[in-house]
Parts: sequence; structure tokens; C-alpha cells
Amino acid sequence: MKIIANIDFHIKIILFIILCLNIINFSPGMPFPFLDGDGAFGLSEAAAKRLQFGKEVMFNFGPYSDMYSGMYHPARDGVMLLCGLLIAVAYFLNLAALKEGSGRKYWILIFLVPVLGFVCPDTIFFTLIALIAVNFYRRLVKGENVAKLQAAVSVAALGLISLSKGTFVYTAAYFIMLLAVLSALKRRLRLMLAIIAGCALSMLVFWLLAGQDMANLPRFFYYIYLVGMNYTEAMTSFTNIYLELLFMLVAAFFTLTLLLEADMKPADRLFGIFIYGPILFMLFKSGFVRDDLGHNIIAYSGLLVVSSFLPFVFKFRSFNILWFAGAMVLYAVANLIALSVYMQVPILPKTFSSLQGIAVRLSDPGRYKTEFDRALASYRRDYALPGLQGTSDVYSWDITYLLSSPNSWNPRPVFVSFNVWHARLAELNREHLLDPKKAPDNVFFAVQTLDMRYPTMDDGPSLPVLINSYELNGEYGRHLIFRRGVARGKSAREGRLLATSSRRFDEKVDVSSFERPLYVTFDIKRSFPGNIANFLFKTSPVFIKVDLRDGTSQVFRINPGVGKAGFLLSPLISNNANLKAVIKSKDGPFPTKVESFTVFLVIDFMRGYTLSKFTGYLWNPTYTVSLYEL
Repeated sequence: MKIIANIDFHIKIILFIILCLNIINFSPGMPFPFLDGDGAFGLSEAAAKRLQFGKEVMFNFGPYSDMYSGMYHPARDGVMLLCGLLIAVAYFLNLAALKEGSGRKYWILIFLVPVLGFVCPDTIFFTLIALIAVNFYRRLVKGENVAKLQAAVSVAALGLISLSKGTFVYTAAYFIMLLAVLSALKRRLRLMLAIIAGCALSMLVFWLLAGQDMANLPRFFYYIYLVGMNYTEAMTSFTNIYLELLFMLVAAFFTLTLLLEADMKPADRLFGIFIYGPILFMLFKSGFVRDDLGHNIIAYSGLLVVSSFLPFVFKFRSFNILWFAGAMVLYAVANLIALSVYMQVPILPKTFSSLQGIAVRLSDPGRYKTEFDRALASYRRDYALPGLQGTSDVYSWDITYLLSSPNSWNPRPVFVSFNVWHARLAELNREHLLDPKKAPDNVFFAVQTLDMRYPTMDDGPSLPVLINSYELNGEYGRHLIFRRGVARGKSAREGRLLATSSRRFDEKVDVSSFERPLYVTFDIKRSFPGNIANFLFKTSPVFIKVDLRDGTSQVFRINPGVGKAGFLLSPLISNNANLKAVIKSKDGPFPTKVESFTVFLVIDFMRGYTLSKFTGYLWNPTYTVSLYEL
């Protein structure tokens, strides 16, 4: 009888253990090369060196990014474990509070959250923010007090999450303001002040604990905003409309259920929509702007988790809640199973690996440090960048190889060129190269890009600085090696302006009369409907077709957000040999000289329409192009 009486306590202990195993990075990943790995390792190294985010580092992540990435760094491992513990405790306290007042059969839905829902860190953090909001909302509607421990841990977790990844900053800020407004309307002014002040204080404390200067915190949020403004435009990929429509149908059904069936006051029902609607919107954007299985899984797993919260929050008059919850679970589980087959992602993603990680940490505390050193040693063997005197940076990525070499890393503010999504960020990287006190002594440079982007568009303003202010000092593997020399010019735009004109999409622009290298800037603007479409989902990609001297044509994608900062258009530099030819002589002739170009748009709502005339609703029909001589 005593065991039965304490069954809820034992269930809570099991739940807490499962949450810890699925949230805390007991079994961290090791550094790995290429884009995502380079970014994650670079951020961990920047945090370990206490580089100033918002001043020296401008990225879509903050100083606690390793809590999100799960990548091991010997100087950050303890911090990562403690941060994970805080998130696990916050999740546990809020799940336990959610369950209060419900029968024991509802534990099934509670356990669905970590067992099936925690497939990726985005799901954990998004749904924790929503869970905290749901719990505060429910207490406020019922006129009950929030437990002090739960409230304190929750606001601390919100502050910490806001310093991990930019997406969570917007989400957390929205819910903080929403709960503050609801507290004010319910005349709970002390709670309103506690929510706002507690979250602000939490962010400030964690910011200072990370070795960051308090004066840089506003700049950090400003650059997170700049990155977020252009993420959709920069990362848009082709659309699988069927998966998106299915998600939208379920989300609409979800919303209508709250509007029509929930037994509550109209004002409380409206606030319920304000809580569930935005989290579904953020899951939709995260899952489908960059439409691949790795991002789709964020939307599917998040839907599973937030749907499991529903029966605990709202009472329904006539609707069969069990059928509704079952439909949500079947929908999400079916997609998770499908994704696990295609991506080979286990349905129980971290439980067993965390148990192994705990065993390793207890039996051999130095094991992960040894694995970390071995990983870097293997990268030194695979691609041994030569050690150079002074400081060094690497373009466009390959940070993992640089950090595993004997070189002293001196990163530009956005140290992965692929992530330069805004013209201002491109300018900051250029200014870093021009500043004699900040610029690296050496630069390893490789022509690298993804997503069909124009090869010289990523960090476009920095390439003329390398050509004019650095000396080509050798070559290793896929990298050219530049050494800082006497500046011969600041940028192409300080050279001679050749032409500025207004052009229309699909109009061919003739540049055959310009023999020397050409630098181009584009001012391509969305229309008002385009801005709405970009906010709600995404717009059509922008492409450029270049006709070359040898009679061939190539098509690339351009990002209007960085097009204002510009890039080297002609000759087409698609490999190191092309770049060396420009460095050797700016007079040509260049086999890959661009004779003409055409900017056009692609609509892909139903896979493959390439008709710019239908995009007049999303983009202004004309754009401005300026040509400069390098």
C-alpha cells in the first residue's frame, strides 16, 4: 500500500532521470570538419577564449551554443553539463506542474515528451519555452500562484536559452512579453515585474558568467536580429509542399479546437491561441524554410510535444480529447519513424548514449579529453595546414582544420562565410581585414560555397581586400595562403564606378565592354506582399545566369540581403586557379570573363515553375545594379 501511495513520487523520479538522460550532454560529440562542425567548434573555441560576442563574434548563436550543439570542448564541458542540468530541472518542474490535478493515466502523455519528442535540441528548447508559458498561463487563468522554485528555475532557463541560439531569443522574448501582459490584465503586477526582471537578470548573470562584457549584450541582440532578418532569404530551399500542407492542416485543426471546443472565457481562449499559435509558427518556420529532413524533424517532433500538453491545459465540452491526442501522436510518430528510417536517427535519441557517457565519465574521467585530442590529431594528419608566424584565419570554412593546426586563430566576426546573411555582416568582416590592429597576418583561402550560390558572393566585400592588401604567399591543398602586406587599395567600390542602372528581372545586362575584373552590387527589394510572405514563410529564390567568354552559361543563386554589399562578378572565380589569374594580372584576358548576366526568379510552390512574371507580387519588378572596376 505504501508503494502504491508513493507511485506518483516514483514516477516523478523516473521522469526526472529520463529528462536528464535526454537533455544533458553526457555523451558529447567530437569536433568534425565541414560547415556545421566548423561553426560549432569555432563557437566553442570562441566561448572558451572568452571572445566578446556582439563585438568580436557576430553569429546566429551565443556564448552557450555548445549547450545546443552538444560538441565537446575541454574548457567548456563542465559548463555544458551544468547548463543541461538547469534545462532538465526546468523541464521536470514544469512537466510535474502540468500534470497536477490530472489522473495517473495522463502520465502516459507526459512520458511521450522525452521518450519520443526529444529528437533534436530545437525541439527541447522550443517546447520548454512553450511549456513554461503554458504553465504560467494556466496558473494565471485559475488565479493560482506559481511555485517559487518553479518560477525561479523557469526564468533562469529562459535567460540561458536566449544566449544559446538566435531563434530562441525571439521565441522567449515573445512569451515573456505575453505573460507580462496577461499578468497585468489579471492584476498580478508583482508577477509581471518578476517575469520581466527575472528573465533580464538571468540573461545578464549568464552573460557575465560567460566572461562577456555587459556593454556588448545589446550589440549581441542587435546582430542576432540582423541575422534573423535575412535567415529566411539566405537559407530558403526548394519546397516539399505536401509535407508543409499536412503540417498546416494539423496546426489549423489544433487552433480551431481551441477556438470552438475549449470551455473558457473568450479572453482566456484568445490568450491560449496567442500561446499555441506562435510556437506552431516557429516550428513551421524552423522545419520548412530550409526544407530538408534534418529541419523537417524539428516541426514534426515539436508538434508531438506541444500536442501532448493540450489535455492538461484546456477542458473540452463535447470534443473527444482522446481521439484528438491520439491523432496528434499518430501523426507525429509516423513522421518520426519515417525520418528515423531515412536519416537513421534513433527514436530514443540520447537515452542509451547518455548511459554510456555516464559510465565513461565514472570509469575513465579523462576519456573524452583523450578522444578530443585524438580527433584533432587525426585532422592534423589528414590535412596539415602549415604553421605560420603571427595570427591566421581561414575562408570560407575549415575552422576545424585550422584549430587543429599550430596556427593562432584570429577569427573575423562572422567566421563562417556561408553564414554571412546580411550586408552589414559582410561589411564587418571586410572592416576586420582592413583594421591593422585586428586583421590576421595570414589567411588560408579556398573558393567554397553551397546551395548553388555565386562562388564569390559569400564574404564578397572581403575578397578585393585580400587581392589588394595581402600578398599571395603559397598554396597548400585546396587553400591559397595570403600574407598581409602593404595595402594597395581598400575595396573595389573605392575604385572607379563604371555604371549604375535600373534593370528588370529576366533582362539581359551586357558587360562585354569591360575587360578588367568587375565588382557588382545589387539592390533587390521585396514588395510589401513579399515582406509578408517572407515573414510568414519564404519568398522565391533569386538566381543569376552568367554568359561567359567561352560561349558557355552557368546559373547560380544570389542572396539579395548581401547583394547590397556586393561581390566580384567577372571573371567567374569558381576555383583557386581562376583567383590566381586575377591576382597575377587584372588586365586579363580571362577565359571565364562574364559577357552578360540575367537576374531571374524561381517559383517552386509545386516543384519547378521558373516564371518570373508570377513573382511580381513578391519582388519589386526592377532592381538597381552598380558596376565597379577592381
